[in-house]
Amino acid sequence: VCFDNDTNNDDGRKRKDALKAIGIQDGEINNLISAEDWNIGDRFCIFGRDFETTLRSGFPNYENLEKEAKNILGDSKPIVAKEVAVKLEYNETNVGWQKFTDLKDKIINFDNNNNE
Repeated sequence: VCFDNDTNNDDGRKRKDALKAIGIQDGEINNLISAEDWNIGDRFCIFGRDFETTLRSGFPNYENLEKEAKNILGDSKPIVAKEVAVKLEYNETNVGWQKFTDLKDKIINFDNNNNE
């Protein structure tokens, strides 16, 4: 399950339900849906307060790429996010890439553990 903690038009019910559905305990759920940091667990990835803020903090050039994309493509969040993702340059020491590597590893380990 992947989502952000953007609370626009949301009382948290959908996020709580998604976490409950994958077996996260009630006591942990409230901490997860109120967290503003990027949180990667064995069965979930939560992009902090919101996706864009989290990526801006994880990738030093994200905001500049985002501005360029908005100037060219308009202010559509999914289109801008896709364009920025395509243009991000890999750097293994970058916090954002370390987080995505961690996410990739969790997905691979989950898949391997559930297909044996």
